[in-house]
Amino acid sequence: MQFLNQRKKVKQNAISRDLVQEICRAYLIAVEQTKNIAKKFAAATPEESAKKIWLFLRNEITYEKDKPNFQQLFLPSSFLHLKKGDCKSYAIFAAAILSNLKIENGFCLTSYNNTERPSHIYNFIRLRNGKCLPLDGCYSKFGIQKNPSYFRRINLLK
Repeated sequence: MQFLNQRKKVKQNAISRDLVQEICRAYLIAVEQTKNIAKKFAAATPEESAKKIWLFLRNEITYEKDKPNFQQLFLPSSFLHLKKGDCKSYAIFAAAILSNLKIENGFCLTSYNNTERPSHIYNFIRLRNGKCLPLDGCYSKFGIQKNPSYFRRINLLK
């Protein structure tokens, strides 16, 4: 994948409605950018593919929190070249890979400080039994999510 240094800078703190719209727009571009590498994450089951993505994020990408009041969205061409990003870039990358693998997925927007303004974003996949399995590359355990005070799910691929 060619390094395009593509990133979007948004001057906001936390994850606002405008930032969610930018994340969804970036996701559409990310799907195109990851078409050729998605097969690297293919496995026998959606759960195994999700775990491969999670392991990649945990082992190959450095989590780097944005500066206060300055949000960046790294598209995969930059994310993979720079090998860094925060939860937004992790989630965009994971959603694009999952969508290219035709795995039903989406975003989880959460906060942990008793506010309805999300401060974290990660992914989920929908299992055959209808339940959702979290995929949070920022969290130290696969398939588990912290208990948020606010939670909203955005479905991407059905």
